[in-house]
Amino acid sequence: MLNCLVAALLAQAPAAPAPGAPPAEESTLSGNVGLGAVVLTGNSESTTFAFNATLIRKTPDWIYGFKANGTYGRSTDPNTQVETTNALNGSLTARIARRFNPLVAVYLQGIVDTDHLKSIEWRPAGELGISFQLVDVKEGDFQTQALRVDFGFRGGHEYRFQYFPTPENLPDVTIAAPTAGFGYRYAFSKDTILADDLTAVLNLPDGGPRLLLNNVIKLSTRLVSSLTFAISYGIAEDTQPPPGKKNLDTTLTVAFEMTY
Repeated sequence: MLNCLVAALLAQAPAAPAPGAPPAEESTLSGNVGLGAVVLTGNSESTTFAFNATLIRKTPDWIYGFKANGTYGRSTDPNTQVETTNALNGSLTARIARRFNPLVAVYLQGIVDTDHLKSIEWRPAGELGISFQLVDVKEGDFQTQALRVDFGFRGGHEYRFQYFPTPENLPDVTIAAPTAGFGYRYAFSKDTILADDLTAVLNLPDGGPRLLLNNVIKLSTRLVSSLTFAISYGIAEDTQPPPGKKNLDTTLTVAFEMTY
Protein backbone atom coordinates (compact mmCIF):
# COMPACT_ATOMS: atom_id res chain seq x y z
CA MET A 1 0.00 0.00 0.00
CA LEU A 2 2.81 2.41 0.94
CA ASN A 3 4.62 1.62 -2.30
CA CYS A 4 1.49 2.38 -4.32
CA LEU A 5 1.03 5.75 -2.56
CA VAL A 6 4.64 6.81 -3.19
CA ALA A 7 4.34 5.82 -6.85
CA ALA A 8 1.15 7.88 -7.24
CA LEU A 9 2.79 10.97 -5.71
CA LEU A 10 5.82 10.65 -7.97
CA ALA A 11 3.58 10.35 -11.02
CA GLN A 12 1.85 13.66 -10.16
CA ALA A 13 5.05 15.58 -9.47
CA PRO A 14 6.37 17.76 -12.32
CA ALA A 15 9.15 16.19 -14.30
CA ALA A 16 12.63 17.55 -13.66
CA PRO A 17 14.29 19.27 -16.63
CA ALA A 18 16.77 17.17 -18.54
CA PRO A 19 20.45 17.77 -17.66
CA GLY A 20 21.86 20.63 -19.74
CA ALA A 21 18.44 21.75 -21.03
CA PRO A 22 17.85 25.58 -21.07
CA PRO A 23 15.44 26.86 -18.42
CA ALA A 24 11.88 27.53 -19.54
CA GLU A 25 11.33 31.14 -20.60
CA GLU A 26 9.22 33.17 -18.19
CA SER A 27 6.83 36.02 -18.87
CA THR A 28 8.36 39.50 -18.59
CA LEU A 29 6.96 43.03 -18.46
CA SER A 30 8.98 46.15 -19.24
CA GLY A 31 8.43 49.72 -20.33
CA ASN A 32 9.12 53.40 -19.78
CA VAL A 33 7.41 56.78 -19.59
CA GLY A 34 9.30 59.91 -20.63
CA LEU A 35 8.70 63.66 -20.58
CA GLY A 36 10.81 66.45 -22.05
CA ALA A 37 10.38 70.20 -22.37
CA VAL A 38 12.08 73.25 -23.88
CA VAL A 39 11.11 76.71 -22.59
CA LEU A 40 12.62 79.89 -24.07
CA THR A 41 11.97 83.44 -22.84
CA GLY A 42 13.29 86.89 -23.70
CA ASN A 43 14.00 87.61 -27.35
CA SER A 44 12.53 84.23 -28.22
CA GLU A 45 9.44 82.99 -26.40
CA SER A 46 8.45 79.39 -27.01
CA THR A 47 7.43 76.29 -25.11
CA THR A 48 7.62 72.72 -26.43
CA PHE A 49 6.66 69.51 -24.66
CA ALA A 50 7.46 65.94 -25.74
CA PHE A 51 5.95 62.75 -24.33
CA ASN A 52 6.62 59.06 -24.96
CA ALA A 53 5.57 55.76 -23.42
CA THR A 54 6.39 52.12 -24.15
CA LEU A 55 5.03 48.88 -22.69
CA ILE A 56 6.11 45.36 -23.72
CA ARG A 57 4.92 42.05 -22.31
CA LYS A 58 6.59 38.82 -23.43
CA THR A 59 5.43 35.25 -22.81
CA PRO A 60 6.88 32.04 -24.23
CA ASP A 61 4.39 32.21 -27.14
CA TRP A 62 3.24 35.83 -27.43
CA ILE A 63 4.62 39.37 -27.45
CA TYR A 64 2.35 42.34 -26.73
CA GLY A 65 3.57 45.87 -27.42
CA PHE A 66 2.26 49.40 -26.98
CA LYS A 67 3.94 52.68 -27.95
CA ALA A 68 2.74 56.28 -27.77
CA ASN A 69 4.43 59.61 -28.32
CA GLY A 70 3.47 63.21 -28.92
CA THR A 71 4.89 66.72 -29.26
CA TYR A 72 3.19 70.06 -28.68
CA GLY A 73 4.72 73.51 -28.93
CA ARG A 74 3.69 77.18 -28.97
CA SER A 75 5.73 80.26 -29.75
CA THR A 76 5.05 83.99 -29.31
CA ASP A 77 6.54 86.79 -31.36
CA PRO A 78 7.92 89.20 -28.70
CA ASN A 79 7.31 92.20 -31.01
CA THR A 80 3.75 91.52 -32.16
CA GLN A 81 2.67 89.12 -29.36
CA VAL A 82 1.18 86.86 -32.03
CA GLU A 83 1.03 83.22 -30.89
CA THR A 84 1.63 80.35 -33.32
CA THR A 85 1.78 76.56 -33.03
CA ASN A 86 5.23 75.17 -33.83
CA ALA A 87 4.59 71.48 -33.05
CA LEU A 88 1.47 69.34 -32.89
CA ASN A 89 1.95 65.65 -33.69
CA GLY A 90 1.61 62.22 -32.13
CA SER A 91 1.32 58.51 -32.78
CA LEU A 92 -0.11 55.40 -31.15
CA THR A 93 0.87 51.79 -31.98
CA ALA A 94 -0.47 48.51 -30.58
CA ARG A 95 1.14 45.23 -31.64
CA ILE A 96 0.64 41.52 -30.97
CA ALA A 97 3.03 38.83 -32.21
CA ARG A 98 2.71 35.03 -32.13
CA ARG A 99 6.07 33.32 -31.70
CA PHE A 100 6.54 29.94 -33.37
CA ASN A 101 10.12 29.65 -32.10
CA PRO A 102 12.79 32.06 -30.79
CA LEU A 103 13.55 33.17 -34.37
CA VAL A 104 10.21 33.57 -36.20
CA ALA A 105 6.95 35.29 -35.28
CA VAL A 106 3.87 36.57 -37.11
CA TYR A 107 2.60 39.99 -36.01
CA LEU A 108 -0.47 42.18 -36.34
CA GLN A 109 -0.37 45.84 -35.42
CA GLY A 110 -2.54 48.94 -35.57
CA ILE A 111 -1.08 52.42 -36.05
CA VAL A 112 -2.68 55.85 -35.74
CA ASP A 113 -0.66 59.03 -36.18
CA THR A 114 -1.24 62.72 -36.81
CA ASP A 115 0.81 65.80 -37.70
CA HIS A 116 -1.16 69.03 -38.03
CA LEU A 117 1.79 71.13 -39.18
CA LYS A 118 2.31 68.65 -42.00
CA SER A 119 -1.42 68.78 -42.97
CA ILE A 120 -2.06 65.21 -41.82
CA GLU A 121 -5.30 65.22 -39.83
CA TRP A 122 -4.93 61.56 -38.89
CA ARG A 123 -3.64 58.36 -40.50
CA PRO A 124 -5.13 55.07 -39.21
CA ALA A 125 -3.60 51.86 -40.59
CA GLY A 126 -3.26 48.15 -39.93
CA GLU A 127 -0.26 45.95 -40.70
CA LEU A 128 0.28 42.19 -40.95
CA GLY A 129 3.72 40.65 -41.31
CA ILE A 130 6.47 38.29 -40.25
CA SER A 131 9.26 39.07 -37.79
CA PHE A 132 12.73 37.56 -37.46
CA GLN A 133 14.62 37.86 -34.15
CA LEU A 134 18.12 37.50 -35.56
CA VAL A 135 20.02 38.40 -32.36
CA ASP A 136 18.88 37.99 -28.74
CA VAL A 137 21.77 37.97 -26.27
CA LYS A 138 21.02 38.02 -22.54
CA GLU A 139 22.89 38.04 -19.25
CA GLY A 140 20.39 36.44 -16.91
CA ASP A 141 17.12 38.26 -17.60
CA PHE A 142 18.86 41.41 -18.94
CA GLN A 143 18.99 41.78 -22.73
CA THR A 144 22.41 43.04 -23.83
CA GLN A 145 22.02 42.80 -27.63
CA ALA A 146 19.02 42.41 -29.91
CA LEU A 147 18.32 42.66 -33.62
CA ARG A 148 14.85 42.23 -35.12
CA VAL A 149 13.78 42.53 -38.78
CA ASP A 150 10.15 42.83 -39.91
CA PHE A 151 8.51 42.41 -43.32
CA GLY A 152 4.82 43.15 -43.76
CA PHE A 153 2.02 44.88 -45.63
CA ARG A 154 0.16 47.97 -44.40
CA GLY A 155 -3.28 49.21 -45.38
CA GLY A 156 -5.03 52.37 -44.25
CA HIS A 157 -6.06 55.90 -45.13
CA GLU A 158 -4.41 59.30 -44.77
CA TYR A 159 -6.91 62.06 -44.02
CA ARG A 160 -5.45 65.43 -44.98
CA PHE A 161 -6.39 68.93 -43.84
CA GLN A 162 -4.29 72.08 -44.03
CA TYR A 163 -4.32 73.75 -40.62
CA PHE A 164 -1.60 76.34 -41.21
CA PRO A 165 -1.33 79.03 -42.45
CA THR A 166 -4.99 78.97 -43.56
CA PRO A 167 -7.49 76.14 -43.01
CA GLU A 168 -8.21 74.19 -46.20
CA ASN A 169 -9.47 70.73 -47.12
CA LEU A 170 -7.01 68.57 -49.07
CA PRO A 171 -7.53 65.33 -51.03
CA ASP A 172 -7.09 62.20 -48.93
CA VAL A 173 -4.62 59.43 -49.75
CA THR A 174 -5.03 55.65 -49.61
CA ILE A 175 -2.34 53.61 -47.88
CA ALA A 176 -1.50 50.22 -49.46
CA ALA A 177 2.16 49.50 -48.92
CA PRO A 178 4.78 46.81 -48.34
CA THR A 179 6.82 47.61 -45.24
CA ALA A 180 10.17 46.76 -43.73
CA GLY A 181 11.29 47.36 -40.17
CA PHE A 182 14.52 47.19 -38.22
CA GLY A 183 14.99 47.25 -34.45
CA TYR A 184 18.38 47.21 -32.73
CA ARG A 185 19.47 47.36 -29.09
CA TYR A 186 22.95 47.37 -27.58
CA ALA A 187 23.65 47.70 -23.87
CA PHE A 188 27.05 49.13 -23.03
CA SER A 189 26.15 48.27 -19.44
CA LYS A 190 22.99 47.74 -17.42
CA ASP A 191 22.79 51.53 -17.06
CA THR A 192 23.56 52.73 -20.61
CA ILE A 193 21.62 51.50 -23.65
CA LEU A 194 21.64 52.43 -27.34
CA ALA A 195 18.53 51.67 -29.43
CA ASP A 196 17.65 52.23 -33.07
CA ASP A 197 14.19 51.81 -34.63
CA LEU A 198 13.66 52.17 -38.38
CA THR A 199 10.54 51.70 -40.52
CA ALA A 200 10.22 52.00 -44.31
CA VAL A 201 6.79 52.11 -45.98
CA LEU A 202 6.50 52.13 -49.79
CA ASN A 203 3.01 53.34 -50.67
CA LEU A 204 1.83 52.27 -54.14
CA PRO A 205 -1.49 53.99 -55.07
CA ASP A 206 -2.38 57.69 -55.53
CA GLY A 207 0.38 59.07 -57.72
CA GLY A 208 2.93 56.27 -57.82
CA PRO A 209 5.47 54.99 -55.29
CA ARG A 210 5.78 57.13 -52.17
CA LEU A 211 8.42 56.34 -49.56
CA LEU A 212 7.73 57.03 -45.88
CA LEU A 213 10.92 56.51 -43.89
CA ASN A 214 11.15 56.94 -40.12
CA ASN A 215 14.24 56.34 -38.03
CA VAL A 216 14.83 57.12 -34.34
CA ILE A 217 18.12 56.48 -32.57
CA LYS A 218 18.16 56.83 -28.79
CA LEU A 219 20.81 56.75 -26.07
CA SER A 220 19.67 56.43 -22.47
CA THR A 221 21.60 56.25 -19.22
CA ARG A 222 20.36 55.56 -15.71
CA LEU A 223 20.70 58.41 -13.20
CA VAL A 224 19.30 56.82 -10.06
CA SER A 225 16.99 53.89 -9.36
CA SER A 226 14.40 53.85 -12.20
CA LEU A 227 15.09 57.41 -13.41
CA THR A 228 17.01 57.68 -16.70
CA PHE A 229 18.19 60.50 -18.93
CA ALA A 230 17.61 59.99 -22.67
CA ILE A 231 18.56 61.82 -25.83
CA SER A 232 17.12 60.79 -29.20
CA TYR A 233 17.37 61.95 -32.80
CA GLY A 234 14.71 61.11 -35.36
CA ILE A 235 14.18 61.68 -39.07
CA ALA A 236 10.93 61.42 -41.03
CA GLU A 237 11.28 61.35 -44.82
CA ASP A 238 8.23 61.64 -47.12
CA THR A 239 8.92 61.67 -50.85
CA GLN A 240 5.38 62.93 -51.63
CA PRO A 241 4.27 65.12 -48.71
CA PRO A 242 1.06 67.17 -48.67
CA PRO A 243 1.15 70.30 -50.88
CA GLY A 244 3.53 72.98 -49.67
CA LYS A 245 5.26 70.76 -47.07
CA LYS A 246 8.91 69.74 -46.91
CA ASN A 247 10.11 66.20 -47.53
CA LEU A 248 12.27 65.86 -44.42
CA ASP A 249 11.56 66.47 -40.74
CA THR A 250 14.12 65.97 -37.96
CA THR A 251 13.60 65.84 -34.21
CA LEU A 252 16.13 66.13 -31.40
CA THR A 253 14.61 65.26 -28.02
CA VAL A 254 16.08 65.40 -24.53
CA ALA A 255 13.94 63.83 -21.81
CA PHE A 256 13.81 62.19 -18.41
CA GLU A 257 12.23 58.74 -18.28
CA MET A 258 10.94 56.36 -15.65
CA THR A 259 11.74 52.74 -16.54
CA TYR A 260 10.28 49.57 -15.09
